[in-house]
Amino acid sequence: MTERDNLIRDGLERPPQAIGYALNEHIVRAFPGKYVMRTTDLSFDLDTWVERTSASVITRDVPLPEWDTRWSGPGQGVFRRLAQGHRSVALEGVTYDVVEVAWERGFSTLTTQWWIGPDRERVEGFAAHVAEVANEVVDEVLVFANGCWQRSPKLRAAIRKTTFDSLVLPEGMADHIREDFASFLGARAEYERYGVPWKRGALFLGPPGNGKTHCVKALLNALDVPCLYVQSFESPHGGNAQPNVAEAFARARRTTPCALVLEDLDALVTPATRSYFLNELDGFADNAGILAIATTNHPERLDPAILDRPSRFDRKYSFELPGSAERLAYLTHWRDRLEGDTALGQETLDQVAETTEGFSYAYLKELVFSSLVGWMSHGRARPLDDVIVEQVGELTRQMASAAAAHEEARPVYVGDRMQEDYAHLFRRRG
Repeated sequence: MTERDNLIRDGLERPPQAIGYALNEHIVRAFPGKYVMRTTDLSFDLDTWVERTSASVITRDVPLPEWDTRWSGPGQGVFRRLAQGHRSVALEGVTYDVVEVAWERGFSTLTTQWWIGPDRERVEGFAAHVAEVANEVVDEVLVFANGCWQRSPKLRAAIRKTTFDSLVLPEGMADHIREDFASFLGARAEYERYGVPWKRGALFLGPPGNGKTHCVKALLNALDVPCLYVQSFESPHGGNAQPNVAEAFARARRTTPCALVLEDLDALVTPATRSYFLNELDGFADNAGILAIATTNHPERLDPAILDRPSRFDRKYSFELPGSAERLAYLTHWRDRLEGDTALGQETLDQVAETTEGFSYAYLKELVFSSLVGWMSHGRARPLDDVIVEQVGELTRQMASAAAAHEEARPVYVGDRMQEDYAHLFRRRG
């Protein structure tokens, strides 16, 4: 039996506060004459580096590896990754070893890696190379939640299929937004020439369901820059959220130029994180190349230091409830997607557009879908035109009831979020 056989098991048998030190001691002894670098920084992502470089990695049988296996979805089979164990990588004639161990610490899991090689210079150089390759945002979206970043293929796909073509806004507004941001991204040299900080903060504000999220996704698709989406600054189990604010902005600074999306800013920034957020947004750190895009349904809840100071969000775009012309354009867009028995008449569209004052785009979409469902549920016996006119009255009553409930419970409603995570949408506000 060698020093390596049971080094993970022996280390994990120690009291929690001694596990890290014991493992470090065992690993140093198991690799005599080698340099050992210990890290808890998950930026050194060996799995992603292997995936992107097609490098050859050998998983050692000693100590016994532990695999974490997950189902990838219908037709995708299963995916497994090394949860704990020892791997070796040969690069440019040098063999590097990486030992990874995870254990419970408090209410969270601490994952620690030991990078091992012939000397400090080469070990740290290899680890830095792995981090640079693994952390490059390449045609993907990173989502920040629970204190860490995760890739979101689903959100990336949603952005890729969203365009300004299906977005109804007041005349000229979509073109102005798109051209403003494209011009900014192409003007770096000019900004630097005149000593103007090359950064941009934009705030999309207005009632829910009026196109803010759609516009953000269409803008990201048009600009084609890396996207970092902050879902929450909160830490698991209610821990200190302040370091997470710093981590979110630090990652953005390493990814420039990029878009840092802060959806539902009024709920995202709490009294506990307010000063830290302001400092990261507009403090001493260099935010060159960061395009901060924030949305809010409730600008009245934002601190004046966020809402009113131009150097933080120097562009503000208001997404208000659509007027009659916008409602007609939106309904026409949906009419053009319907065929045969579902094709609505122009007279019906005109009538519905005039009688839906106060409807958001989201409610107009619900009007179309609920009318289709009702029409199909009753055997398509009546013209869809009649059904949708009646449904206007039903949704108007629902809106009035929801408004009354909103005043009583004051829920946080965020509409069509970029991340489809609705578990927290109806928290009661104090």
